[in-house]
Amino acid sequence: MSFRVPARWIAFAVITLATALNYLDRQVLAALAPEVRGEFELSHAEYGLLVSAFSLAYALSAPAAGLLIDRLGLNLGITISVAVWSMASMATGLVGTFAALLAVRAWLGLAESGGIPASGKANALYLPPRERALGAALNQVGLSLGAAGAPLLAAFLAVDYGWRAVFFVTGALGFLWIPLWLVTARAIPPAREAPGAARSLPELVRDTRLWGLAAANVLAMVLFSLWSNWTTLFLVSEHGLSQAEANRRFAWIPPIAANLGGFAGGWAVHRMIRGAETQPARLRVCLWSALALLLTGAVPLLPSAGWATLAIALSFFFTTSMSVNIYAMPLDLFGAGRAAFAVATLTFAFGVMQTVVSPVIGALIDLYGFAPVCLAGSAAPLAAYAILWRTTAGLKIRRAQEADLEAIARIQRASPEAAQWKPRAYLAHDCRVAITERGVAGFVVLRRSAPGEYEVLNLAVDPGERRRGVGTALMRSVLKGRPGEFFLEVRESNHEAQELYRRLGFREAGRRPGYYTDPDESAIVMRFQSC
Repeated sequence: MSFRVPARWIAFAVITLATALNYLDRQVLAALAPEVRGEFELSHAEYGLLVSAFSLAYALSAPAAGLLIDRLGLNLGITISVAVWSMASMATGLVGTFAALLAVRAWLGLAESGGIPASGKANALYLPPRERALGAALNQVGLSLGAAGAPLLAAFLAVDYGWRAVFFVTGALGFLWIPLWLVTARAIPPAREAPGAARSLPELVRDTRLWGLAAANVLAMVLFSLWSNWTTLFLVSEHGLSQAEANRRFAWIPPIAANLGGFAGGWAVHRMIRGAETQPARLRVCLWSALALLLTGAVPLLPSAGWATLAIALSFFFTTSMSVNIYAMPLDLFGAGRAAFAVATLTFAFGVMQTVVSPVIGALIDLYGFAPVCLAGSAAPLAAYAILWRTTAGLKIRRAQEADLEAIARIQRASPEAAQWKPRAYLAHDCRVAITERGVAGFVVLRRSAPGEYEVLNLAVDPGERRRGVGTALMRSVLKGRPGEFFLEVRESNHEAQELYRRLGFREAGRRPGYYTDPDESAIVMRFQSC
């Protein structure tokens, strides 16, 4: 039996390679930090300013980069971005002053701000919703490979050729990637294009869910920023290793753990959803990860570089298992049409966080060491989870009212798989609506057909609110507290709805040939017995 990788995953793998180069170019400075600090006579706080210069430029340009990629399209947008950041990387090898180093780091940040939004755009265009968690995980693998490659490249090149040569090599790799992508994009175009009726930019900016995700991303990625930029310095200052020894023996291990964490977070969601809503599964993985990350506070207390590296690796593992799901949430909520801008908003938030936090981290390390930094960072992901829960799980169920009929009719028209009845007739039965901050997200209609017997007449969810637990919440609201038998009909082809009903306890009780029209299709009758 042969195994074939779907073409869409080959194309996305090439995009992931660009993500790896993006992070490689960014992280070589962290791997070379002891040598660069020595040549320019920098304190930890001044090194933090270098991180901030990159992060500020990255943050300020990320929304514009996302808009540009949405407007120009994936191919042209990512090609421009890779070319400009590769030039910035090579220019780093030519600097002679601290001011020039600050300038090229800002240039690199500006150019690299398009990398993650482009990857998010590719995820939305190439992959169906069920696979997007794995797509985000593969993208995280790219980030982690870049982070792991930086200390290895520094260890083997800097000793013989100097630290400047490392930047020349990383820049050249970017220019080699561009023709590879152009050939791939022509051979494997995306199976789905961004819809023409994408949400308007003002509407998206006003959506508080976007800013809730951005705030959660700030808190969840504090530890990612810490270990991405300070691992080598931690091993050198806390355990007395040389830069070469720290990079060769230990610093490459945590990014490998981040690879595994990204896959674990994506695969866990992939297995849990099984065609149902994604957001509850994503929240569950984020909670598990946030609780595990509380152990990060113990990293400075460990007795050896080996034990400390293991703890840092575990911290990186759970950070990335959380982050892949946070970065997938905008794709579920806002769709492919605004995917680049939505993801860019999260990268903007990450950049702002690094801009503010990096000098503070440096100053705290100069004064007190790593202990207070690790302790504060360990609590941040749990606060991020609280924001995520409030942002994505803020759903209210209530009885439908006259004022809801227009929204119910709109949702019904947008759901051809649902029954198409007159909405006003629903008010004679137990009709309930799900309310989010955007308004009515879905509805369910339950009719009492006999004492102790009920029929679910209709269930529909707004296409923009699907896979967030809305349908499950609506069904549970009408099943709860009602002993008796419940029946419903569902289209034979509507496998996702069938899976939802099975998870709630419904089982197939029969079939009705030709029950549906437009198109003609049989109905599966499902039954649930409530005690």
